[in-house]
Amino acid sequence: MARIVFIYGGGEKVREVFEKNSLQSEDYTCLPIDASLDEKKAAVKDCEVLCLMPAKVEDEIIEAAPKLKLVQILTAGYDKINEPLLKSKGIRLAANGGANLSSVAVHTVAMLLGLMRRIPDCDKAVRDGQWRKPIPEFTQFELADKTVGIIGAGRIGKMTATYLHAFGSKIIYFDLRQNEYFEKELGAKMVSKEELVKTADIISIHMPLFDSTRGMVGKAEIAAMKPNAIFVNSSRGELVDEPALIEALQEKKIAGACLDVFWDEPIKEDNPLLKLDNVMLSPHMAGHSTEGWTRRAVNAWENIKRLKAGEELLTEVKL
Repeated sequence: MARIVFIYGGGEKVREVFEKNSLQSEDYTCLPIDASLDEKKAAVKDCEVLCLMPAKVEDEIIEAAPKLKLVQILTAGYDKINEPLLKSKGIRLAANGGANLSSVAVHTVAMLLGLMRRIPDCDKAVRDGQWRKPIPEFTQFELADKTVGIIGAGRIGKMTATYLHAFGSKIIYFDLRQNEYFEKELGAKMVSKEELVKTADIISIHMPLFDSTRGMVGKAEIAAMKPNAIFVNSSRGELVDEPALIEALQEKKIAGACLDVFWDEPIKEDNPLLKLDNVMLSPHMAGHSTEGWTRRAVNAWENIKRLKAGEELLTEVKL
């Protein structure tokens, strides 16, 4: 049986990229995510490294892999991984090394620009032969001189802030600790979460999902936002109180939202967000890009090589 097993979603192209960047000396096998549980359990019998895309795996598969040393995910988030189970078995966990960093930041800014400039409406107007008629005057806005509040000064928050700063936005940020790059390179000021949500024109959240961050943008934070505020979430849906956000959007208490993530995924057909005209939505794919898929695979194989050599792993998660 193979020493390395890759369980993948997203289609055969994902598997092809993983195989294209493989180490020729390594024995591996790939299974689609919709393979049966029994097929997966049989595949991991002698597995030492389990690679996952997306980052979720049944506990039974971990239990069926007595030789497992490393779970290598090709994503950044690992909130659907049973960390206590891995820890109890001495199995290590590593993320994707920031492979989707640029893609998420670009997608975040693109959604924001799409909403503020009403790009989908403009495109539809031209295609429908309506020219400018459906686009009311004074409903398109610029990023220059807007105050952008970044919640989470990690790598994705940093790159998003850098891009927005280039558009002339003023950056403020909230994090658990001061960030030298934000303050020296972007001239940003660290503020409390309460100050950020009531001051910023645009609030963009870039936090991992933990018990401590779940619902960190709740009713109180949403109620404190300015009437012209736009809320952006390309991290995890559970970071925000979605019903409270929907209510604020329906009642025009805030100007809009750009959302790549939701409480339920795929989003339910009866979700009120689907009927709102002041939102920009995408199907949890901010981290997807042609270039990023290659970086994910390269990072995974690099960690496989490092594990075998007894070297420090890239982006290892402390369990």
